[in-house]
Amino acid sequence: MVSTATSILDSIYILQGALTPLAPVPNGNAQSMAIDLKCQAGTRSLLLPSPLIVRNTSSRQLGPHWRSFCSLLCKQRLPVYSPVAELESLPTASIPLRFAQQFINEPLDPTEIHTADAFELIMRERATGRWGWSSEVGRNRLASFVSAVRCAIGGEVPIGVGLPMEAQRDDVQAALDAGVDFLTLEAGAGVFTRLHLQGLLLARRACKENRLDGLPIFVDLPLRSTDAVAKLIALGASCVAIDPLIETLLPKPTKSRGNVAMGSGMLSGIAVANQAEVAPLHDLEQMLGRQLLSVSQSMQRCGAARLSELDLSQLWTSDLDLQRMLSAHSG
Repeated sequence: MVSTATSILDSIYILQGALTPLAPVPNGNAQSMAIDLKCQAGTRSLLLPSPLIVRNTSSRQLGPHWRSFCSLLCKQRLPVYSPVAELESLPTASIPLRFAQQFINEPLDPTEIHTADAFELIMRERATGRWGWSSEVGRNRLASFVSAVRCAIGGEVPIGVGLPMEAQRDDVQAALDAGVDFLTLEAGAGVFTRLHLQGLLLARRACKENRLDGLPIFVDLPLRSTDAVAKLIALGASCVAIDPLIETLLPKPTKSRGNVAMGSGMLSGIAVANQAEVAPLHDLEQMLGRQLLSVSQSMQRCGAARLSELDLSQLWTSDLDLQRMLSAHSG
């Protein structure tokens, strides 16, 4: 059931920037939407070509369509959060960038760590969904834990910490003090509220106050429109999980039919099955293209050549409370 509640993002708009002389550029696009995910403790840098990530979509949802889905992610160069077991049977050409995710109070799997392109320790229990610090690590020992994981994987894999979107400043500070390479803020179900907005603004401010202005912040929240991604980036996010936007376009696992006619009827049934798989993936590919176009058009509107140039100064709202919130974090 789709919620009819209104997201505060619907009350925020990206302003038209001042017009400037335009020089011809190849393909009519001089913008960069790449995110440089640097490993602070090493020399390696993981380049994410766009601000889109897939964080909550798995092979269990897609069944036999998982391989085609991963191939599409490779084509679009989008990373996916996934256990290594869900990708190991795929051809090398179909394996996208993989983020490994570790929930609290669960043993570390060396295979997950050593084969990941990036690693996230999320401060939430998998089974209950409760947020909190690991009983073994705790907030005070987070830095030691991050350091131990770095040593285990050779120091060249970006490591992040996942927190609730409305996390307290002390919890965000603990993650920054631990030397993480990125933060993930998760809002869960419902709509994007003022409380979530305040959490995102506070996290970005904490990064700036710690001289980590460029530290990537991933956000995972209930998106409802394609223009929300650009707004969230201007509010302080770096990458946005697009699972809510693609959910309705994902193909569903098919069930085998008990009675299939022989001859031309059987061949016809195979053709229909193939079409059923291809069509939804085609729709998904088109949607991803529209999403990237939406971000590009928002950048063009305000004159931003890079994603980092999208900021609070390019936003406008008629909501007085939101105006005060945005003004308090500007500059």
